[in-house]
Amino acid sequence: MIKVDPKLKKLFKIDLKANNIVKNNLDVSSFNSSLQSQIQQKSNELKQLINTNGDIQKIHEIKNEINLLNKQKKNSSLATPIKTKNIKFSARTIRLGLFYRINNYFLKILLVCLLGLLSSLTIWLFVQYTGLYSAGISGIIQGISKIVKISMDGKPENIINLTYNILFWRLYFLINIPLII
Repeated sequence: MIKVDPKLKKLFKIDLKANNIVKNNLDVSSFNSSLQSQIQQKSNELKQLINTNGDIQKIHEIKNEINLLNKQKKNSSLATPIKTKNIKFSARTIRLGLFYRINNYFLKILLVCLLGLLSSLTIWLFVQYTGLYSAGISGIIQGISKIVKISMDGKPENIINLTYNILFWRLYFLINIPLII
């Protein structure tokens, strides 16, 4: 029969206790605090041995025990269970919440395709036909004015340009009134 050092038995029991805590999701913080107190006790014992020029072999044993306790503390803190909280929200409160309420995958894909086609049609209409490259409100106003200008094809050039300029500048002024105020 093999004799086991009682200190190793004690450390082995600590290791078993840590594994039991991790498996059963017990209170890890209390286990860590008990480990911390044991580490502090061993550190004080080590300081006393060093100050009194104690046995070198005993000093190494205590250092090894402290290292094992520190490793055990680190491993148990890594296994600390994370508390999560589910948040309930209503799709009505979210902008475009309609998309969150759709559960049918095919319907979602169809809706995304339709929105993509609508977006590309809008870009095609404003950029390709009107040459619109301005951004923001001025771009939208310029696009509307150019569409009106293109739709007036066949009328005299001076009336088309006058209509374009009046429509563009009046709309631009009306839209930007809140900025002026």
